[in-house]
Amino acid sequence: MALDSEVRHVLRVLLERAAREAGLSLQREIPSPVSSVFLVRSGPVSQLHDCLRALGRLTPPPELAVLGRPGDDLAVRHAWPHPFTMATAGGRADYSTGDLDGRPEMQAALESSTHRVFLCRNRTGTGYDNVLELLAPGSPHTTVAFVSDDAWLVASEHDVRRRAASLRLCDAIVDWTLAEVGKAASEGDQR
Repeated sequence: MALDSEVRHVLRVLLERAAREAGLSLQREIPSPVSSVFLVRSGPVSQLHDCLRALGRLTPPPELAVLGRPGDDLAVRHAWPHPFTMATAGGRADYSTGDLDGRPEMQAALESSTHRVFLCRNRTGTGYDNVLELLAPGSPHTTVAFVSDDAWLVASEHDVRRRAASLRLCDAIVDWTLAEVGKAASEGDQR
């Protein structure tokens, strides 16, 4: 008996929710001072515009580097009147650490950023483990998820590493649980 993808998804979501206490706190403003931002466009373009407007209200506006999708440079120009650096990751696939390979200017922007920001569609930060893995390494920084104009999920570098480890553990638990359930179902079918 094979478990369908819906059961897998439910188990994974339940375990992610159990792990979410690993360090993201909801705040009304981005922690200051913000001198440089590495932004991953991991949400819709409308949310990108809202995030850029919120960052643009900071004085002075931070240096900005954006990792986005094809066409995002026009969206950034529309909402960000200041200079910025842009790199495009291809297609609609999940972001990965490989998206910065061969892009030394973006690697440098990531390494030197005081704030690493990604767009988040929920107030728990679940479902973004690939983005957290991309943002985790490097110099001391603050990782921030932009949820809405007055909602930022904030984590220290240590919190991000701990959360990534928790999510890897959740994946292992889900895989093990599914294997055990599958074994039990097979043994039941054989009786």
